[in-house]
Amino acid sequence: MNNLYEIPFFLTSILTVLVLVFCYRHFSDNNKKIGLSQWIIIIIISFFIMQNNIRENMFLKSIIILLLNFSLYYAIFRESILKTIYLVLFICIISIFTDLVFSVLILNFVPDINYFNTHMQLDKTIFSIIVCFIFYFICRIPFLKKVAITLLIIIENKKNNLIILYLIFAIIATLYTIYISNHINNFMYVLSILIIVFIFITSSLYFKEKYKNSLLKIKNQNLIENQILFKRCMEDYRILRHNLLNDLIFIKSICTNETQEIINEKISKYDIMPKILYNLNTIPEGLQGIIYLKSSIARNSGVHFYIDNFSKFNYKSLSNKIYVDLCEIISISIDNAIEASINTKDKVIYLNLLEENNYLFIEIINTFCNDINIDEIGDMNYSTKKRNSGLGLYYIINLNRKIKIKNKIRDNLFIISIIIKKG
Repeated sequence: MNNLYEIPFFLTSILTVLVLVFCYRHFSDNNKKIGLSQWIIIIIISFFIMQNNIRENMFLKSIIILLLNFSLYYAIFRESILKTIYLVLFICIISIFTDLVFSVLILNFVPDINYFNTHMQLDKTIFSIIVCFIFYFICRIPFLKKVAITLLIIIENKKNNLIILYLIFAIIATLYTIYISNHINNFMYVLSILIIVFIFITSSLYFKEKYKNSLLKIKNQNLIENQILFKRCMEDYRILRHNLLNDLIFIKSICTNETQEIINEKISKYDIMPKILYNLNTIPEGLQGIIYLKSSIARNSGVHFYIDNFSKFNYKSLSNKIYVDLCEIISISIDNAIEASINTKDKVIYLNLLEENNYLFIEIINTFCNDINIDEIGDMNYSTKKRNSGLGLYYIINLNRKIKIKNKIRDNLFIISIIIKKG
């Protein structure tokens, strides 16, 4: 390379490094200003990058580029090594993708790429500057920054994801080697673009799933803590209510008959604690929230809600899939029971659990006042309600083959029996 062309190459290298610095600052939300010491680092790294481009060993050349980028970012911004490695890889993927796309375009206009590289130096420099600016504006796309920050949060919270980073690092190094060692075959450029897109999509999906799982764990932990707090509050309320009623009864015993009537009215106001709230601790996790919510809806609708024998329910004897489907079946069944019993005289729903011969039986009994054809219950288009088509019962009957559902009528009671084989 003669000295005349070294100057524009070196200036182009400085411009490229400066753009990389701005892109890193954008993705990392680091507002560090570029002072004299940072300019010295940029110039030194630019010189090494220019010298590295002369190397013949393509794989070593790609590794050195990545290491120089890491040195550049770490020396200027002084952020964590994990964050720096991650942003090196993220920016590198965008950079290679941009270069590959424009290289494909150049190949469609320049028949001999080797001639373009060796005899059209100024044209190549202009092309590099244009690609550099386009790369900068691509990095400024808000969606890419959102993706970068989201993935960074996941990686920083999960240290074992560093293995994934190293794997991506190896793929990028190999990909970059292919890219800079092949300037003739248009197919290799297109293949490299497809590989980058594949890496980006699969990595994004993986980290997105990890992020969702981490959020679910946090939410589950919050639910468990709220559940414990609720149980403690209920126990405190139970003790307070018990003591208050005892005090009122004692006061009533030393009062006149007229005053006793007033105190009896006060006692009746505090004696409204539904039995179901006492039994919350006996209900398994998962069903506990469903039954409490449905019982609250039933009480607000004037329906009496009772449960029995759920302390015997060992849900851990069921697989996760069966237990989740069982919760859904019970939830839909209770909804139907509430709607059916609202317009009846007695307004009663009763849940009962029985175990016999390695089978689990759950009965949901409710009063009803509609005409029911027991033989057609569970058909897709059969319903006892005017506003829907009976899809609820049809859905739960066909939800899981390992959960059997039977219906029967006894006097004015509609009974759903849910049968599950344990183990």
